[in-house]
Amino acid sequence: MKKVVQLFVLLCGIGPAMAFANVTFYGECEYQGNGIALSPGDYTAAELARFGIPEDRISSINVPKGFVVTVHENDNFEGRYGTLRRSDSCLDGDRFSNIISSVSIREAFATTAPAKPSVIAQEATQPASSSLVTVYSECNFRGIEASFEAGEYNLAQLEKLGLPNNSISSIRVPKGAVITVFENDFLRGRAGSLSHSDECLVNDNFNDLITSLSVRYTTDLTAPATPVVAAEPSAPVTLYKGCDYTDRSVDLDVGEYNLSHLVALGLANNSISSIKVSDGYQVELFIN
Repeated sequence: MKKVVQLFVLLCGIGPAMAFANVTFYGECEYQGNGIALSPGDYTAAELARFGIPEDRISSINVPKGFVVTVHENDNFEGRYGTLRRSDSCLDGDRFSNIISSVSIREAFATTAPAKPSVIAQEATQPASSSLVTVYSECNFRGIEASFEAGEYNLAQLEKLGLPNNSISSIRVPKGAVITVFENDFLRGRAGSLSHSDECLVNDNFNDLITSLSVRYTTDLTAPATPVVAAEPSAPVTLYKGCDYTDRSVDLDVGEYNLSHLVALGLANNSISSIKVSDGYQVELFIN
C-alpha cells in the first residue's frame, strides 16, 4: 500500500498558484452531465454535496495541466484511493466510477532534479539473468533494461531504474514468473499479464503505455543473492536544508506536518532544499 507523508509548508522558488484553471467533475463518462469545477483543496462528502456533487456520483474528471487529484472511496479521505495527474474520461477503467466520497485537489509543480537510478539500468548488450523478469525500452529485447524481483513497482520506482513513463516495449519472462503491467500508476487502469516473453508489446496494445507493474514467481524459483532494488533509508522521508542531500535536518514518519510541527522539529520555514523518499512512500508538498 502506498504510504503518504504530507508537508504543509511554504516553499520558496515555486511559482504562484494558477488563477483560472479548476478541476471539473462529471456525473457521467465522457465528461457528460452537469460539470462542477472545484479549486485546490480538500472536500469531504458533505462539502462535495454542498457544491452540487452527490456522494458516489463521479464518473469522469477533467484535470488541467498542473493539477493532481486524489479520490477516496470513503468519506474523510479514507479507504481505497487513487491519484490522477491527467484527465480520465471514464473512471470505470480505474474501478472508481460512482464510488468516490471525498477528494483532494493539489497543484503540481515540475521538478528539475536529474534522474539518479539507484539500481541497475544500462544499455542491453546481452540477455539478462534467466532468473529474473527483465523489461526493455525497445522491441526485440533492446535498449535500456531493468530486472525485477517479486514485488510491486510504481512509476517512481521504474524511473529510479532509468525507465521513464510509458517506455517499455518488450519483456523477457523466465519460466515460473508472471508480470502484470498497468496503464496507470499504482497498479491502476487497464492491465495485462504475461507468463512468457514478448519481443514487442505492439502486438498486445501495451507498447509504450506501461506506468506500473507487479512481478511474482513460483515458490521453487531461487531468488538472486543481490537485491535488485536498493535498500531503503532508515526513515521513510528525510528532509535536508542543502541541495544534493546535504545539511541533514530531520527524519519524518508517515503523517501530516504543518509549519508549527516542522518548526518544533527544528526546521525553519522555507528551508527545505532536497528530500530523500524511500520506495513505497509519497511526499505531498504544499505552498501554504
